Amino acid sequence: MFEMDFLAELNGVWVVSNPLFSAKILGTATIDILIWSFLWVFFVVVFYEHFFEHEKIGRIFPNFIYGLLPAASVLTVMLLLYAINPEILKFNYAYLILGTSGFAPFTFPAIRNRVLIPRLAMRFLKVSSFFFFVHLAHELTAVKLGQWYFPAQSIGYLELVGIRFPIEEFIFWVVLSTAILLADYEYFVDDAN
Repeated sequence: MFEMDFLAELNGVWVVSNPLFSAKILGTATIDILIWSFLWVFFVVVFYEHFFEHEKIGRIFPNFIYGLLPAASVLTVMLLLYAINPEILKFNYAYLILGTSGFAPFTFPAIRNRVLIPRLAMRFLKVSSFFFFVHLAHELTAVKLGQWYFPAQSIGYLELVGIRFPIEEFIFWVVLSTAILLADYEYFVDDAN
């Protein structure tokens, strides 16, 4: 999550209007968003585990290393590039590129190991349906109240009840984020069952 937020904020994908913590990591990443990201992941995983996972294994799946190593590598390369020249990490249509790259961690394992078997896909759909409404209500409220805004270049905008935000925010955040998180969780942390 740090890499995604750091690059998004560096590229102006979103800006938090009045952060609770004024200090930013490397002058870019808002501490509020990092705390919020952790709590979002925790909320989705606890909801999923409580309502849909009934096995009690109590250990992390060995595939965890396959998620940790690439994430650590991406973080290292990103920080090196930032130290050398931060402009290297700035690009047009950042939300589209970052959102699309969010599929990468689970695409190969999902196809290779059939993580998206019908039973899991149905669970992901049910949990994602619930969080679709949670995310949409949160998005509309936050944008309406000026909690954040989206100054970066976008492929287009969606307007709902007079509130305008990027299409990428709707697709990658409101619609797909929960399913992607759960697929990553099932393959890299849980047991993919």
